[in-house]
Amino acid sequence: MEQVKNFIEKVENLNFSFWQIFFLLFINFFLRTFFENFVNSNNLGRLNGFTDTIFVYASWWYCVFSLVILVFYLLTRAELKRVATIVAVFSFILYLPSLIDMIIYGSQGHIYNFIIGSYSELVNFFLTVLVPVKVISWGIKIEVWAAVILAGIYIFIKTKRVARTVFGLLFVYFSIFLFLTVPVHMTAIFQGISGNDGVINSQTVAKFYLISDQHNSRTAFRTSVMDFNTFENPTIQKDKNRYSETLSMFLLICNLIIFSLLYFLFQAKKFFEIVKNFRLTRIIHYFFLTSLGVYFGWVFSGQGKFIGSLYDLLSLFSLFLAILFAWLFAVWENDEVDKEIDAISSPGRPFVNGALEKAEWRDIKFIFLLFALSFAWLAGFYALTFIAVYILIYHIYSTPPLRLKRFLGISSLLVAINALLAVWAGFFLFSGTENLGDFPLKYSLGILAIYLLAENVKNIKDIEGDRLAGIKTLPVLLGEKNGKIFVGLMVFLAALLVPFIFFLNPITIFISLFFGLVLFFLINRQKYEETPVFIAYFIFAAVFIFAMIVL
Repeated sequence: MEQVKNFIEKVENLNFSFWQIFFLLFINFFLRTFFENFVNSNNLGRLNGFTDTIFVYASWWYCVFSLVILVFYLLTRAELKRVATIVAVFSFILYLPSLIDMIIYGSQGHIYNFIIGSYSELVNFFLTVLVPVKVISWGIKIEVWAAVILAGIYIFIKTKRVARTVFGLLFVYFSIFLFLTVPVHMTAIFQGISGNDGVINSQTVAKFYLISDQHNSRTAFRTSVMDFNTFENPTIQKDKNRYSETLSMFLLICNLIIFSLLYFLFQAKKFFEIVKNFRLTRIIHYFFLTSLGVYFGWVFSGQGKFIGSLYDLLSLFSLFLAILFAWLFAVWENDEVDKEIDAISSPGRPFVNGALEKAEWRDIKFIFLLFALSFAWLAGFYALTFIAVYILIYHIYSTPPLRLKRFLGISSLLVAINALLAVWAGFFLFSGTENLGDFPLKYSLGILAIYLLAENVKNIKDIEGDRLAGIKTLPVLLGEKNGKIFVGLMVFLAALLVPFIFFLNPITIFISLFFGLVLFFLINRQKYEETPVFIAYFIFAAVFIFAMIVL
């Protein structure tokens, strides 16, 4: 036992970085998938599609391994990085099923699928060690029990407590089984949300994903970033791809939740510092624009029910999360460059006050980028395209050598383009069209004009910092008092443009005139505060859209 303890300590002391742990796990996940398909003649010795290989399998394993890391950390109270290192190194057990099943079943191998059935059947499978081979192969069963035994050894050596060891064993087994049966839980959750109390069994679950969910979907026929192979009937392949996307979106959201929980438990103070730096008002602003695009797309498609399927719901979540993380990546890049400006205008930001070190800051920044592109990929080709351009625009806006935020007019135009991209992303998710010309040109030009005028508001609070950094904004060029008047007039004009672009009516003109004046006076208060301006903007948008719908 002492030798085992020494070996564990040597592994923990490897001092892997976050990214080394991440890539070690990912390489094992990918190689497991490659090996599994290579030795299995039932799969023709070929890899699954990109979404299966990169998202379904990888996301599934990250969920399981993250939960294992979580329970190890909570039970042993060892340093989180050391716990993650031991889990990453021992992830070699992923290769066991293919090797064992190749020996047991020969060249035919064994098809690996999720477990589906009624909840009474799932309980029976959970409690029965020797599950029928048709449901779970011997290789999978041996892998699961190897993982459980290794987990027990690690917890007992670290704690010397039987109760904690038993709890850890059960939790590891439960985590694996929970995600092996995830299609059943997804079906039950959506039926509960939609008010459908249908029977849950293997037939209804299979029918839900391959027939009813896609038939009722409003977004299933959007352009996906997927590889369509020629090994199967195109219709069958499309159904399988949609199923893979549904699983991928759900599992990626689970990964996000578990990862956030791990970081909170490990660094609660830093976690809250990161959340405080989200710029909530601007996130709501981009969520509003994306929602506006979704609404236009829904109206354009002429379809009745807004959310018709689990696929629709997860696609919508994925798009909003892609927008969220694309924005956060842009914020982190901007803060990294604007440290001297923020030291004057926003000294409480975590990169300025030293709450986060430079290496931590960059790690978090690239995690945001990874989530942004992953969720955008799963939300479809148009979402990925618009999100990628959105990120690129904010990159050249904020960072050298271009740093286009320095130039009056160009900086405002870039921000306005990103506002339009957020609207387009929502529109092309729900509209059922792939033609950019189907989005009214009047709306596109109008959105650009409105936000080209209104964007200057954000520069008022940064006057001193921008002046020292040589960034030319209206408040810097005109001075604080005159700059606020001029920006207020531009925002007032932007508000007046809204009814002429979207819905012209005496009531909507009055609404725009009223809120235009409110915004002008809020901007020109002696002590300028950004939050009341954003609140007035959100109320204006809500009232105007309500009037547009009911009139």
